[in-house]
Amino acid sequence: MKDIKYQAAPLWLTTEYLEPILRKYKKDEGLSITKLDIKPATKKGDNYASVMTRISVDFTLSTKETEHGLYIVKTSHESDPFTAGIMSQYDVYNTEMLMYEKVLPKLTELLKEIGDTDKLFADTIHVDYKHSAIIFEDLAVLKFVTPDRLAGMDEAQTMLTLKKLGKMHATAAVLNEREPGFLTKLQRGIFNRQTSGFAPFFEGVIEACADFAGECASLGSYYKNKLLKLKSHVMEYGTRSFDPCQDDFLTLNHGDIWTNNVMLRYEYCDGIDERSATGRIIKDILLIDFQFSAWTSPALDLHYFFQTSLPLEFKLHREAELVKYYHGFLSETLRLLHYKGHIPSLHEFTVQVESHRFYAVATSLVCQALLINDKTDEADFNIVMGTGERSDAFRRLLYTNKRIQDNAIAFLPYFDRKGLLDVTKYCLYNSVELSSDRIVFDLIKMKETTESILTWLTKEYFETILREYTKDKGLIVTNISDSSGTSKGDSFISTLTRFKVEFLESNYKEPRQGFYIAKTNYEGDPVIARFMNDFDVYNREMLMYKQILPQMTALLVEIGDDDKLFADTIHVDFERSVIIFEDLSASDFIVGDRIARLDESQARLTLRKLAKFHATSAVLNERTPKILTNLQGGFLRRTNRAFQPFHEGMVEVCANFADNCEELGPYYKEKLLKLKPYIFEYSVRSFDPKEGHFLTLIHGDIWTTNIMFSFEEHGDNNRTKHVKDARLIDFQFSNWSSPAGDLHYLINTSFENQLRLHRQDELIQYYHEVLTSTLRKLTYGGHIPSLHELCVQLEDRRFYALTSTIVNQPLQICENSDDSDLNSLTEVNERSKKFYKGLYTNKKVQNIIKALLPYFDRKGLLDVSD
Repeated sequence: MKDIKYQAAPLWLTTEYLEPILRKYKKDEGLSITKLDIKPATKKGDNYASVMTRISVDFTLSTKETEHGLYIVKTSHESDPFTAGIMSQYDVYNTEMLMYEKVLPKLTELLKEIGDTDKLFADTIHVDYKHSAIIFEDLAVLKFVTPDRLAGMDEAQTMLTLKKLGKMHATAAVLNEREPGFLTKLQRGIFNRQTSGFAPFFEGVIEACADFAGECASLGSYYKNKLLKLKSHVMEYGTRSFDPCQDDFLTLNHGDIWTNNVMLRYEYCDGIDERSATGRIIKDILLIDFQFSAWTSPALDLHYFFQTSLPLEFKLHREAELVKYYHGFLSETLRLLHYKGHIPSLHEFTVQVESHRFYAVATSLVCQALLINDKTDEADFNIVMGTGERSDAFRRLLYTNKRIQDNAIAFLPYFDRKGLLDVTKYCLYNSVELSSDRIVFDLIKMKETTESILTWLTKEYFETILREYTKDKGLIVTNISDSSGTSKGDSFISTLTRFKVEFLESNYKEPRQGFYIAKTNYEGDPVIARFMNDFDVYNREMLMYKQILPQMTALLVEIGDDDKLFADTIHVDFERSVIIFEDLSASDFIVGDRIARLDESQARLTLRKLAKFHATSAVLNERTPKILTNLQGGFLRRTNRAFQPFHEGMVEVCANFADNCEELGPYYKEKLLKLKPYIFEYSVRSFDPKEGHFLTLIHGDIWTTNIMFSFEEHGDNNRTKHVKDARLIDFQFSNWSSPAGDLHYLINTSFENQLRLHRQDELIQYYHEVLTSTLRKLTYGGHIPSLHELCVQLEDRRFYALTSTIVNQPLQICENSDDSDLNSLTEVNERSKKFYKGLYTNKKVQNIIKALLPYFDRKGLLDVSD
């Protein structure tokens, strides 16, 4: 076995130096040291930023009593100019001395103020600014030990660390509130805007990771190329992670919270050797090492801690659970201390964690590789942070560690699906001011009539509109026939009538056939008419078919894209509130199967069409400024709460199901019943515009029944047949908002479970590729969102995923549609309550709820935050 190499203790650490310090600490001017033993406390590879020395002191008091003291002396690398030079750029020694002398004692006093005796840090004995030294109690005396940095933390250690970290963050926020500006001046974290001294290390390890990826069969050149492009940007992107986002909760971060910067104390069962890892229970954890403490989002500490110190399984599958646990201590401590600032809800904090996720890339691929390095012979600061062949060889060596390799194999695809490996432009908001008269919003009010469609949609009517559509004034309609175009449960707010029209054109001797759909309001139903008039859905959809959809199609033609998104509009009659468009079923299109839902090929095809819809809408509004922003509000609006009884009723039914479900129980019932009066407002908020979010015209009701598919074989939705094409239909609720609304609704009402539960990130990445590609081809002048920016929007608006899951989908996959009408969704009576309850007898619905309610809870989406 090789000798373990230790850092040398400072030469000035003598009896003469320590005696006056101990006299002051013990408040005894007659104290004299009789014995001093000095030993290095850290071996090579354990600490790169400082020297730790353990001192054992025997001393005699004025009373002639003798005492024994054990202390730790933490000093700078004063004998190493290279290390000292880089550390001075980060001002680490002054930062930590300030922390131990002034900050940590005040945080401790704040906990005592609320009767919390939980100890977070070691007691400070002395701070010496001249020698850049800190002396504090040696926690080993109290049987604290350093965890195994190579093994990482188990569940108990993780939870206890998060508890302490939550309390540190809370007390720091309160301290800065009571002493404004006291902590905000601490701005020298591992990434900061004052220095980039660690650039050779971060860039070098990213390159080493890229080389590993290129040689790894399960990764390959795709990831190597991405990482090599990212290399020169990693410092800037890491620094942006530390920049506060709008509405972030900010506090003082530990800044370097990983396995070696906490100390553990165990309690051992009787007869158990303390050297054994079995038969022991963790009792306490203290936080140490505050050289990189900085004022920023606490999400940074969590990303760093998770990625450097936790097992792979925890990082991959338990992040939301751990964030929720941490958030409980953060928010409760803030409340007990009467914090006056905004206490973030769990979901708000979850959005913060997502917003700052690039730091997970830096810490996972770079920091962790160093911190769990098991080959420490060459592990000194000069090699770690230097340039040249020895440094390059050391960084390559880091990626020979099997744990680091497994981590990269697991996380590189995850980071890629989040857009975190992409080189992106910083968010710049531009607008193109173009004037156009191509779209005119003449909000013509429909004629109030109970006249049947069949009384006026005659041969003569079709003859007139087809002459206009075909530009053939001699066209003659010879025959028409009609049939219903919808089944009960497929549409709640309109009537579709299918027409087969036979006609003779001027230049043809043989008659031709045309197949058309006439879409009208529910004739003769005053309740539905009243609600729909309030929503103005008929005018909106007529404008979509008459003016907006053709303009979007023209934009695709402009870039040579012949992908067809919609049915062709034949005629729009504002007076009678009717739209006539091509009958897609004549071209072998069929409505998606709302019960079976969409498989992967159907889902990808729908996302492709939806992305082009969103892209062309954004460009259309840019070229005709603000013309589409006038379309405000979908079927969830503060000005029209017609669907509020349905939402609240469904939440109550879901709560009752949860209560009687063995896998869920009363915990979820109680949460859902508290949420019930807020479900509608929180859902509406999901559509509110936010500064920095990419906005466009969204479909507004994009689910299985509003998509039609054609298959390779004749019009049969057989799962063995390949889907060929798709069309989007039904634009009554299109509105200007974030595309996240469409995506959450589509995914959570219409995708097969395995896609929804396990493939969302991958499918969002696909959607984003089509969206951004189309925006670029159309030379969109606004900010094109990066994939990660879109992921943040989705996280921010994820409440609508909850609504779509527990409110909308049970209705949309209902197999017994006898009572499926709009009245049952808008009235409060026994019939509607019975209908809602029946929706939750569906085994598919029950299985979805059992799978997703815990997920939504971990995201904070079941919490009342007002």
